[in-house]
Amino acid sequence: MSRGLAVALLLVTGCGARTALDDSVATVADEQRCNERFANDGDWPQISVAATSNGFVLAGSYDEAIQFGAHTLTSKDRALFVVRLDASCDVVWARQFSVDAYLVDLAVTSDGGVVLAGESGSAGVDFGDGHQGGDRMTDVFVARLDPAGAVLWSRVVPGTHAGSIAHGRGAGVVLDAADGVVLTGSFDGTTDCGGGTLASSSGAAFVARFDGDGAHVWSTALAAVDGRTSGERIAIDRTGAIVFAGDLWGQLELAGTTLDSAPFPARAFIAKFDAAGQPIAARLLPAPPFEGASQVVEAMVPDPSNGAFLVAAAYNDGAVVDAKQVLHLDDVGEASWVTELPFFENGSMLSVLVADAAGGVWYVDSCHSWNCAFSDGVGEGEGLPNSDVVAARFDGSGAVAWSHRWGSKRGWDYGQAATIDGEGRLILGGVLSDTLDFGAGPIIVPDAGNFSDANDLFLVRLP
Repeated sequence: MSRGLAVALLLVTGCGARTALDDSVATVADEQRCNERFANDGDWPQISVAATSNGFVLAGSYDEAIQFGAHTLTSKDRALFVVRLDASCDVVWARQFSVDAYLVDLAVTSDGGVVLAGESGSAGVDFGDGHQGGDRMTDVFVARLDPAGAVLWSRVVPGTHAGSIAHGRGAGVVLDAADGVVLTGSFDGTTDCGGGTLASSSGAAFVARFDGDGAHVWSTALAAVDGRTSGERIAIDRTGAIVFAGDLWGQLELAGTTLDSAPFPARAFIAKFDAAGQPIAARLLPAPPFEGASQVVEAMVPDPSNGAFLVAAAYNDGAVVDAKQVLHLDDVGEASWVTELPFFENGSMLSVLVADAAGGVWYVDSCHSWNCAFSDGVGEGEGLPNSDVVAARFDGSGAVAWSHRWGSKRGWDYGQAATIDGEGRLILGGVLSDTLDFGAGPIIVPDAGNFSDANDLFLVRLP
């Protein structure tokens, strides 16, 4: 049953606005140690976050200059950053890699190292172990760093001949129990992940497995019979099977099943592979509720409480409808609940999902105030040229347990990153261009009056 209306009723507008379920923010503010702003001097930065055993790792992209504590990173062009924080969000070290790329996904190894995955542009990448890629408009990269931020190895998978970097789409990475790497992404025509040529008559998703030293183990393409596929997110279930999430335009035959996006232009789907890369199941996600809408994957995380998976998808009809879904899938891909989020968010950032040990799931996103169609009219038709940060927690049945919206009337603020700390609290990151207060005092952007300069990053700990 859809519970999107319940979410809508709990979200309210205003700078630092608080719902009735949000009183705990004020009572634990003194314990909230992370309330950080990282000054950025350049175009829009991007941030992801992952928890480690004793703190956090931040990674993302920026250009010109960005400040992390006492560390100032500078670059003439787009560059990646990786930052280690302790449990109090103090900066331990910061590294940068001058590569023409956007980070899409990251993972933390058992020894506290970092694995980065994303899309690189036509200039290619060089993480210090040699230049790779650049023969196509976009490639998919993966790189492994040690706990001190030094590069151990990197790989590039030739990607697409046309288009541009998708700013958050097009790659996913997960680690197995031995710190081996499983990567997904997309390519045109042919590609090679290290095990030989993979081919597709149009665009296709790939899944590739590497060992902890970066050596190729196996790779496979999900080539459509008619149309194309894209690889977006990847995970491993508690049996060791690899779970893929991506998008289909047309028909795909996989694991003895024929998937067909018709009558919709595009449908999101999941597939399972065994540890050796053999497909064992494939299924379309439940169809979007609007005829003619295209449905695509934005996020996927395992549910640690029961072995299921949670997927966030977006759908639009190219004209009016632009909304999101959160789906809870059991271990065979059946949806046990679907929550519709009626956010009419043209041009919004991708949503983020984080599952907690109690069986709940956190949803983080951005909401454009002029066209968020809530059932009580809040946020609808206000004509405010801004975007706000949105976070919500669903319980194990899909019912909303908590939600909040932060923003200001002149700011463009985006929720981009989330993880859970060792105490079970949500760590929330993103971009802010004006003053926001998450409960531990306002985070102030000094250049908020100059829109072009007001693009800083934030990282906060919520109770």
